[in-house]
Amino acid sequence: MSISLKEKLAELIFEYDKLRFHICPKIEDMYLLSFGFLECEAYNLDIELEMIKRYIELFNQGEDLSKIDEMLDNEFEESVGMLEKYMGELDLAIERKDTHFELSEDDLDSLNSLYLDLIYKLHPSFNPVQSIYEKDLFEEIVEAFETYDLTSMRSLAILIPEGKTIFEDDDVFIKSISQINQEIYNIKNSYPYNKKKILDDEKLFKDYKIQLLDVVANDYLLIEEYGKKLDELI
Repeated sequence: MSISLKEKLAELIFEYDKLRFHICPKIEDMYLLSFGFLECEAYNLDIELEMIKRYIELFNQGEDLSKIDEMLDNEFEESVGMLEKYMGELDLAIERKDTHFELSEDDLDSLNSLYLDLIYKLHPSFNPVQSIYEKDLFEEIVEAFETYDLTSMRSLAILIPEGKTIFEDDDVFIKSISQINQEIYNIKNSYPYNKKKILDDEKLFKDYKIQLLDVVANDYLLIEEYGKKLDELI
């Protein structure tokens, strides 16, 4: 027996939220903890190398030495900002590693099952006309799902108004199914989900780590080379 449009939509909403709140954050943390240090080092060295090259270029153009450092700061401000942002994300991943909480398999099944049931009762796709109370309640339910808080979700489920009816409109469901399928496609083809293949494939994992190590080693050699050229100029 084929599932109804209503069931298909609910399952897609659940898949979408599971990707956003559970699967992708874990992939991102695993990726950052596996490669973040090397990527930060490679990016930092790349910035340093490009700054030295640019310093030499500006010097040869006759720029005032007293102004070159300020010019470089301005030119590389965005790159340095991106590096600092990435380093901050790595720090957060390290913090989460020490505080990560996992539900037991049975409790995780209960969390997923209860959330799927509550999608029918309060998700806007099934309840387009909601009171402020219902909107706030569902936001708290989503937060409980995101944080694996089964106890809170069970408590919140009790607060759902009695006699809540589910919206029925196949045309609306078809449109929503198409939209959510697109959102799921977008997630699976962007960061961090697109790093899953590297994490899951031992050969790709090792090859990428070797590639990063080669980049770092090569950048150190180039920085030394260009650093000597700069010393000769000034």
